[in-house]
Amino acid sequence: MVKKSLVCTLLILMWIPAYVSAEPASKESVKAFMEQSGSGEIGIQMVNQLLPMLKKIAPDASEKFWDDFAAQMDAKKVVEMIIPIYQKYFDGKDIQELTAFYKTEVGKKLIRVQPKIMQESMVVGQAWGSGIASDVFKKYKAEYSK
Repeated sequence: MVKKSLVCTLLILMWIPAYVSAEPASKESVKAFMEQSGSGEIGIQMVNQLLPMLKKIAPDASEKFWDDFAAQMDAKKVVEMIIPIYQKYFDGKDIQELTAFYKTEVGKKLIRVQPKIMQESMVVGQAWGSGIASDVFKKYKAEYSK
């Protein structure tokens, strides 16, 4: 029992310096990463893809209303609001490595195709959810119609 406690204590003591020495990601490094990766722009692209659905919710709204709405979409504001989230999950080294990845050809490709992947994934997710809802409704109707 004493050996297990000693081993656990030693492992914890070895782990603590590695954890403590991780430099937090600076606001500037996260901002640079987000600009490199296009994170702020991806958010704006998603909103623009949602606009047709929003227009269905408020069909009486004028085009000026929607133009004014779109004008409020400022990628810089989105980036500023998201920086603390990245800082919560990534340290400085992580951000450097992510930035380096997005400078590679495959990183640049991910930036280009990610909005399309997200859009197509939403369609698949909606179809999947509709199928589940339909199955649940059928089972509910069969169970409670008796």
